Amino acid sequence: MILENMPVIFRPHRGSLAAAMSERCVFTCRDQMLRHISCVYGYDLCSLYVDDSCYSLRDDRIGWSLIYLVMCRFMDSDGVIRSYPIGWCSNEFTSFDWEVT
Repeated sequence: MILENMPVIFRPHRGSLAAAMSERCVFTCRDQMLRHISCVYGYDLCSLYVDDSCYSLRDDRIGWSLIYLVMCRFMDSDGVIRSYPIGWCSNEFTSFDWEVT
């Protein structure tokens, strides 16, 4: 689970890892991250959440561990509430630096 009062790194869902990592940001806490996503990407803050299920234990390409999906809830045209991923986050990362290898 993403710890609320610890630094957290976020990368949005993009077509490539390089594109996503070019937009990564580090925040002082989960709430600051969610407020940023709401402002920058235009999502309603109340619809954003971090899925409690660990998406991946480790991504050695970027030096992150215990990775979680950042999700957004929306109502589809049939009135059904659905969730979709908008990015990934983690409290456990070795560095903000990253380069395409």
